[in-house]
Amino acid sequence: MLLKNYTYRAFPPDCSRSSSKLNAIAELDEDISEIFPYLNGVMKDCVYTPEAKTLSFKKDGHLITLQPRQIALTKLNDQDEAEKVFTGSKS
Repeated sequence: MLLKNYTYRAFPPDCSRSSSKLNAIAELDEDISEIFPYLNGVMKDCVYTPEAKTLSFKKDGHLITLQPRQIALTKLNDQDEAEKVFTGSKS
């Protein structure tokens, strides 16, 4: 894994606290923005905004937004799914 240290938290979306889905944010110890131009070149259907230093894309129904020291995910079923997405675990 490229990232060595991060912490994350999962929580209900602000716009719909009654939703059964969760959002999650990982706080990163390192700035990952150097890889955004590369990812923009190799990924289909992503949105790279250099001025804001963000890269967003959809994967498996989740909107994923990368910022220099943060990764945000939407539409997670539960805490276990958040853990699997952040760790890259398949099981």
